[in-house]
Amino acid sequence: VVLARLLSDAHMVTRANAAGALANLASDSIELSCAVAEAGAVPALVTLLRDGSGAAQERAAAALGNLSFGHGALHGAILEAGAVRELIALSASTTNKTAQERALSVLRNVASGGAGAKAAVVAAGGVPHLTALLS
Repeated sequence: VVLARLLSDAHMVTRANAAGALANLASDSIELSCAVAEAGAVPALVTLLRDGSGAAQERAAAALGNLSFGHGALHGAILEAGAVRELIALSASTTNKTAQERALSVLRNVASGGAGAKAAVVAAGGVPHLTALLS
């Protein structure tokens, strides 16, 4: 997928637009979601969570949300890319409520994947943060 390469483009607007396009592709089918992951998009999306503009972070979280929704097979790639720590950080630091909600959605999706995924959320410091959001 050419779009996966654009996630590392020199221009942030291009990266944000590529993340948005990948979010749309990943929402259509498991086959397209797998193609997006196999193209190496997951690590680049995680990098955008950390280093992207507000729009890029929001779209990267949307793409990861679509990749993780109902596709347990992709949870491993998301965990291996270090997404949990970045998602927690994004949900804690952003004033962009949409980005925060999307980050929390990905955490929910991935944590539903089993004990290993739940342990990753705990290890990344997610429990105190998530508890604080509820209060």
